Amino acid sequence: MNLEEFRKACEVAEGYIDLGLFEDALNILEALPTQAKISKEVIILHMTILVKSGQPLKASYLGENLCFGDPDNVSLMLEVAQLKHDAGEFTEAIKWLRSVEPKCQHTGQFHLIRARCHAGLGDREACILALREAHRIIPDLRMKSLEDPAFDLILGKAPNI
Repeated sequence: MNLEEFRKACEVAEGYIDLGLFEDALNILEALPTQAKISKEVIILHMTILVKSGQPLKASYLGENLCFGDPDNVSLMLEVAQLKHDAGEFTEAIKWLRSVEPKCQHTGQFHLIRARCHAGLGDREACILALREAHRIIPDLRMKSLEDPAFDLILGKAPNI
């Protein structure tokens, strides 16, 4: 398979994913040669399928593997943490954030995800500390945080019943 054929196969798989035809997309990806299957592009397509089919935790595991091959990709590290959060695995997300903290702690997104996870665990103090740090780095997050449902209980908003 040459590069052009690989790109075309990925585009077709992306099209199927966009249409919600995950099985068809998986069939395209499974038909690829072994070397292509382990490429970053194909792994990201698998992650997208998992997320769109309601499996963010499985997607986070693929993302972790990608991080080992791309250890300076802060955006990917934060995406892994967000996927763990989205799966409701707040403790696992916090553990992941601790493991990537030296490379990510300079970003407001790092502290925002951490705050969301602490909120999910009901740890008000840790949530507020992380939220303060996120706001210090990105002041524009202050107003957005007030509207973020992850912080409703921590910030004292009544749940919508």
